[in-house]
Amino acid sequence: MTSQIFIGGSGRSGTTLLVDIIGRHPQIYSLPLEMRFITDPDGLINLVDALTYNYSPFLSREALYRFHRLMTSYLATPETRPYLNYNFPRIFGSQFYFQHCEQFINRLSQYSFQGKSVFEVNPQDPELHRNIFGPPYFENREELLQIAASFVHELFIKLASSHQKSIWCEKTPFNILHAQFLWELFPQAQVLHIIRDPRAVVNSLMQPASWWAPNDVRHAALFLKHFLQRWFHVKAQLEKIQKLPIRIKYEDLLQSPQEILDNLAHTLQLDAPFQNIPQVKTERADAWKTKLTPQQIHIINQVLQEEILALQYPL
Repeated sequence: MTSQIFIGGSGRSGTTLLVDIIGRHPQIYSLPLEMRFITDPDGLINLVDALTYNYSPFLSREALYRFHRLMTSYLATPETRPYLNYNFPRIFGSQFYFQHCEQFINRLSQYSFQGKSVFEVNPQDPELHRNIFGPPYFENREELLQIAASFVHELFIKLASSHQKSIWCEKTPFNILHAQFLWELFPQAQVLHIIRDPRAVVNSLMQPASWWAPNDVRHAALFLKHFLQRWFHVKAQLEKIQKLPIRIKYEDLLQSPQEILDNLAHTLQLDAPFQNIPQVKTERADAWKTKLTPQQIHIINQVLQEEILALQYPL
């Protein structure tokens, strides 16, 4: 039985519903936010690559600086963007959180000095002086992965344990495109992939308009098309190592939640069934058929025909 679960899928595919249900299991704690720092820009995935495959003195130290800034500034100051309302110190406990982050950064920095970065401009500091970290080159990528995995797990399991739970579940939709990296970090983790009819996804992207995706029907369909094309490539790579996410169909989850969750509990080797399953509106599965105009449906089918069929939905 794993102690780590990741949930992913295209945005608007049902990841929020799934993580809510998963967190109702007596053994599983669903983290309260999309943690984001593993696979977002300047996140752990970029840091690990910059200290291994893509190492250079400039790239590695900039990646470590930006990861430090992401964790201790962007995700710690809820009143500022780019992560508005994110307050990790409040979630994890301020003293523990900042100490944990600093210990991780110090573990990856063999030296530091006051220098200049040519990659940023700070109008309040025209000399561009700041603390420059000096991370080493990790020839053995596995060594760095173990350090990074320990950083993540200790952070998440502390929160899960405080709720008397032994398994944590993290949902960031685009996790699914980085499943191979997630399994590098946590070889025993379970990755859940929720899929939904692409026409329903496009409809949801437009109503209400998303700030992170286009709301024009053709452009929204193209946005989803590129996501799915990348997913099919990732899936092909995962098939070669015989390791695939657990696939859950959104429509099946709405129509037969108990059956889907009983099967999931068995697959995850949980000691108990899922409990307190929320009531869901089954009509949400086909709402796109009435909300989209025939012309919009035609455009989506035209753009996403191959992907719709590949996901085993009828045209």
